[in-house]
Amino acid sequence: MQICHLEIKNFRGLEDVQAELLTKVSVIVGPNAAGKTTIMEAIRLVKSLLAPRTQSESSQVLFALGAASPHAPQRLHFQAVARDASRPVIIGCSYQLTEQEIADLVAAKEIIARTLVQVENGSGDVPPLSVAGQFRARGYFNCSA
Repeated sequence: MQICHLEIKNFRGLEDVQAELLTKVSVIVGPNAAGKTTIMEAIRLVKSLLAPRTQSESSQVLFALGAASPHAPQRLHFQAVARDASRPVIIGCSYQLTEQEIADLVAAKEIIARTLVQVENGSGDVPPLSVAGQFRARGYFNCSA
């Protein structure tokens, strides 16, 4: 999977960043404190919320950003990630899937469907937030190879 487009608004020190990533490798350059690491943090945040590899990945990323505390993980500190706490934070990524990734998803559709049903019923291992986020982000995927 390759990120094709990135949009970040009101995240930490970034006001409005939009980038088309047309190659498999992209390089972000700039002076110190320009926001290079912040771009990577935004991508990591979205990835951890929408498709966590472990149950604690989302919490770990929020702790690292200062947006949550291990002592009160339910309480979100929005001002830690928002440049302006009165406006929403927007982080959007568009992805290009390879033919093999599409084939793998098609082959696993029964397992994916079963997992989604289990999560919706509260009996799955994946946090409900990640599944709900995947449904909202579904339109970001371009499945043409």
